[in-house]
Amino acid sequence: MRESAPRGADAVLGDVHRAVEAWVNGGPAGDDESMLVIARVPARAAAPPVAGAGCKDPSASLAAARAAGRCIEVHADDLVMSGLREWLDACPGVADQAGPLVEIIHAVLHELGINIGEHGYRGDPSRTFEVWHVPARASGLAPDGPEGSLQFLLRDSGQPFDAVRWRATDFSDRGAWRRGRGFGLDIIHRGAQTLTYHPRTPEGNITLVAFDHDSARSAQKEPRHA
Repeated sequence: MRESAPRGADAVLGDVHRAVEAWVNGGPAGDDESMLVIARVPARAAAPPVAGAGCKDPSASLAAARAAGRCIEVHADDLVMSGLREWLDACPGVADQAGPLVEIIHAVLHELGINIGEHGYRGDPSRTFEVWHVPARASGLAPDGPEGSLQFLLRDSGQPFDAVRWRATDFSDRGAWRRGRGFGLDIIHRGAQTLTYHPRTPEGNITLVAFDHDSARSAQKEPRHA
């Protein structure tokens, strides 16, 4: 870790993850492998939402996802989004990424899904929504993300809930830590490279989210609202 630390928290997590994988030689984990790395970095202001700039046609995006992507259907009352991680690991181009990036993708998709279930469907267990992985070859789907980025699409038919309109939590405020919850939008915006939301389309509400291959935090986030 001494060698990894100068390259930042992501580098520490990635190097430790690879070291543990080599140590177990592909075998199952023998214990809890949770690890917390604390790093202090200069604060960076999030870019304000830019209405409609560069947004793709959501109906065309969904059609392309249905033609070339992979989908998991999730029930609104499934607060742990059962099966999401296994589905994610099976998506082409995802499982071969560095461990920390996959964890970030999982956390962001999980939080987006929780928002749909809680706010869009009010926890109605009969309601479902779709999460699509969009392969790199369907590059026209990218929500203003770089070519080759890992791309996902969520479709729901609930009350619109716009995760793009967000104010960053000031984690230097002790009161924020005492709150103990309500950090889902921070997770989404700190993890996703780009985020685009299209409410009330003929196909329902559509969210497009992209992640950079090298680091989900490597570029300035540019959330956009259709």
